[in-house]
Amino acid sequence: MLDIKSRIGAVVLATTVVSGGALALASPVSAAYTCADNQVCLYKNSDFTGSVYVLPKVTLSSGATIFCARDLSASKYSDGSSVSDTVSSVVNNSNSVLFLYENKNSGGKHMGIAGGYRLWNLDNVQVFDSSGHETRESFNDRASTAC
Repeated sequence: MLDIKSRIGAVVLATTVVSGGALALASPVSAAYTCADNQVCLYKNSDFTGSVYVLPKVTLSSGATIFCARDLSASKYSDGSSVSDTVSSVVNNSNSVLFLYENKNSGGKHMGIAGGYRLWNLDNVQVFDSSGHETRESFNDRASTAC
């Protein structure tokens, strides 16, 4: 099984670059929204188009802050639709790795996006199973957790 540093390194190498605490609710934003510094944005369509959801910033008991939504079915895009199982592109303008999981509460297969990276689509990305085995496959419309 890969340790977290190996996973992060693998995520950075495999990613194509194209340019707990209580959760706070994030407010919907318009589809023309440009993800700002220190924000993490999930887009409904590839190429950073369609409705967008800005992940809420969560402060952990340690005082560290992360961007996290453990159950995306409770989260809504700017058009009012559920974010769960509909994410097609991601902008991670934070300083932390963002992990997308196929099940709520960080379960099942997952993939990572290093801080400062953007993925214009989630096809053919590096995906890890719960044992740490990796494959390349589509993660389009599969994310149920983003942390």
